[in-house]
Amino acid sequence: MLVDGKYDVPLRLKLQRALMRGFFGTLLRILLKIDFEGFDNIPESGPYIIAYNHTSLLEPPLVLAFWPTQPEGLSGHDVWDRPGQGQMVKLYGATPVKRGEYDRQVFDVMTAQLKAGQSIAISPEGGQSPVPKLRQAHAGVAFLIERMDVPIIPVAVSGTYKGIVRDAFRGKRPEIKFQVGEVFSLPPIKGKGKEKRETRQKNADEIMIRIALMLPEKYRGYYSDKL
Repeated sequence: MLVDGKYDVPLRLKLQRALMRGFFGTLLRILLKIDFEGFDNIPESGPYIIAYNHTSLLEPPLVLAFWPTQPEGLSGHDVWDRPGQGQMVKLYGATPVKRGEYDRQVFDVMTAQLKAGQSIAISPEGGQSPVPKLRQAHAGVAFLIERMDVPIIPVAVSGTYKGIVRDAFRGKRPEIKFQVGEVFSLPPIKGKGKEKRETRQKNADEIMIRIALMLPEKYRGYYSDKL
């Protein structure tokens, strides 16, 4: 909750998040075979950005359920209107984002969250990919990191696909890998105008390259020939 420019998580929301994390963590372990790697790379406290790939409905709940702390989450405005999903993101207290648009109010909220020492889980691709391959990152995540000078933790989830939720509830127990990479920082963005925009996009691409390096080749998509 943002009050007078400062962010605080109310006790009620902390309890809701704890209950949701416990429920989804248990459910996902039942429905899936999950191989976890790299959790020793996670700092004890924030602020930092958790950057993950997004190819199915499962990546956001996986990150939010199994992360050692309670990360802040982002969700597209359209998700808030979907039955089930909309209720879940509202209960968790995710920040609604208009896809493809710059929203000063959203950036102010995220900045306040980071200043308060929170971590924020972000999909640099700007939403779920229609195919299980990486898309090019949006430069907005690099803009936020530039503004706040915070480190990034790359997360790669492989083994997911469009129909994985259906298959999981049918008892197939799909196998996925949840890998946390090493913490890193982006170089400062210099220059003006076009040069600055290009450097910002390069920084956003660097985040995705770190994720791509942890994924099997078939998932790397746009970044296949950029490693």
